[in-house]
Amino acid sequence: MADFDTLLRNGTIVDGTGSPRHQADIGLRDGRIAAIGDLSSKSSDRVLDISGQIVAPGFIDIHTHYDAQVFWDPT
Repeated sequence: MADFDTLLRNGTIVDGTGSPRHQADIGLRDGRIAAIGDLSSKSSDRVLDISGQIVAPGFIDIHTHYDAQVFWDPT
């Protein structure tokens, strides 16, 4: 039996906490994130190599009508 429904391998994680982006795998089960980290020993029937892609789990859009601010405001 597979550990996850889907495994996303080698994504660049930007989690919104202010910590530096980092490379990791993401395991999905039942449509939800079940694990983030080094999942190289885990299995799935569906594996996607997302190298070079940004993944932002838990991203919350703090909507503003001044959208250009995203280019200079690091928070």
